[in-house]
Amino acid sequence: MSKKIILLLFPAFFLGAFLFTSCKKSETSASGSFTWKYNDTVNSANLHKAYATSMATTPVIVATKGTSLRAFNVSLTVSSLNTGTYPITSGSANSLYYIDFAGNNLSVSTGSITITAYSNNLVSGNFSATVNDMSGVPRPITGSFTNTPVEP
Repeated sequence: MSKKIILLLFPAFFLGAFLFTSCKKSETSASGSFTWKYNDTVNSANLHKAYATSMATTPVIVATKGTSLRAFNVSLTVSSLNTGTYPITSGSANSLYYIDFAGNNLSVSTGSITITAYSNNLVSGNFSATVNDMSGVPRPITGSFTNTPVEP
């Protein structure tokens, strides 16, 4: 049980530390959009941004319905911002972290992230994955992002 708690808390701690140290510029988003659907509810981010490199040296794309990217709802880690499809599998550089509105860090078992465009420091794409809710029930999460600003 304690191993499971540690495995669930580690990604949140790591990404929280990353966002706390890397959000040095304004947290405003460009005119693009970031939406996701989970548990039959469509959500639109108030803020979304990508970081070309992070503490783990792989790009991260984050979004939140809140007022600060430090409290993200969706975080996509991808091995590259080059166009292509990146599978989310155990042990790969590609991952999706989802924190629901109750603050639960839900685990993602499988899925993919697709980067459809990356130019002029803007990235676009989509994602699809299976998230295990707090009861362990697998549920789909899907989303897309358009013209998300990228910081170096």
